[in-house]
Amino acid sequence: MFQDEVYDAIENNIDAKGCYPAQFLCGARRCDSGGKKNPVLEPRIREGLRIVTSIQMDSAQSYLKSITDQILEGGQRIGFDVQPGPRCSHIIGLRPKSRYLVQYLTPETMVQVANRLKEKQIFLAVRCGAFRLSPYLNTTSDDVDQLIVALEEECRPIVND
Repeated sequence: MFQDEVYDAIENNIDAKGCYPAQFLCGARRCDSGGKKNPVLEPRIREGLRIVTSIQMDSAQSYLKSITDQILEGGQRIGFDVQPGPRCSHIIGLRPKSRYLVQYLTPETMVQVANRLKEKQIFLAVRCGAFRLSPYLNTTSDDVDQLIVALEEECRPIVND
């Protein structure tokens, strides 16, 4: 789950705009590194590391770049863009760029859009004024097309006002 639910599984401390907390936790809790010990996860971590070490990273990054490039291209058609400068291949943040989206798509509204998309089994996060997407290696071009269509449907009333 994301934004409305939890950042730290217990603290519920991502704010309504999707931003992480800036203040330190009290005492030794500030050293929790964003999580808590959970020995049940160890076998899962081991399996995850086995999978990661079997992946050809250059191929994975190349594939994920093609997916995030497709997300960017579709997002730009709707009125989004990314932060200028270099970006990694496996995560992308779509920020409102068109004047209509900038004016009407507040961080709170973005959280509402993300929750409606979640009902359609499209998962993205709202982080500091952007839709953050991190595709997996099994994300397909068709998945991206579904994302763009759903995002366009959500933004059409804003752009057409």
